[in-house]
Amino acid sequence: MTEQERLYEIYKDYGITRGYIQKAIDEYLELGEPSETAFAFVRAALALAVSMPSEFKLNDYAVVVKKSPHDPEVKKQFDELQEEMFIAARYKEHGVSVYLIDDLVRSGLEHGLTRTSALAGVRMGLAKEYGQHEYFTPQDVSEILGMTVEDADALLEEQSKEGLIETAQITYSPIVQ
Repeated sequence: MTEQERLYEIYKDYGITRGYIQKAIDEYLELGEPSETAFAFVRAALALAVSMPSEFKLNDYAVVVKKSPHDPEVKKQFDELQEEMFIAARYKEHGVSVYLIDDLVRSGLEHGLTRTSALAGVRMGLAKEYGQHEYFTPQDVSEILGMTVEDADALLEEQSKEGLIETAQITYSPIVQ
């Protein structure tokens, strides 16, 4: 299967046609971009357009921003964008896009919030608006409320005992092969 056909199979349910994919690739080739770069641009654009984080790859993003995927700043930006894509993907049935999430996060940052607080605010707002559940870690709560993680953990424990919030205990165990 060619790369174009693979992209079509992934995105056809979103109304993306073979012709659209070919036209997008051709436009980048006409700009003088090498074939691999053209495909990276198209892959990244399609993944962003439909908020499909599993198809959004670090190497494609690095090509788009014309920097090395090994650059720590590129990795940080990619991780932040992918985080926004995961939020958008959870709410895409409501028409929420990664562009909306990014605008809301930037607005929070412009108003003095940290990135963690801005993302949490977006998640809380979307959950309330669309009647969905969001779960926050003690680290999220500590950042939002400006307290230590230990204090946030104690607050969550107290509110859970009082039945004010629902909590989950997550235990991680290493996979041994």
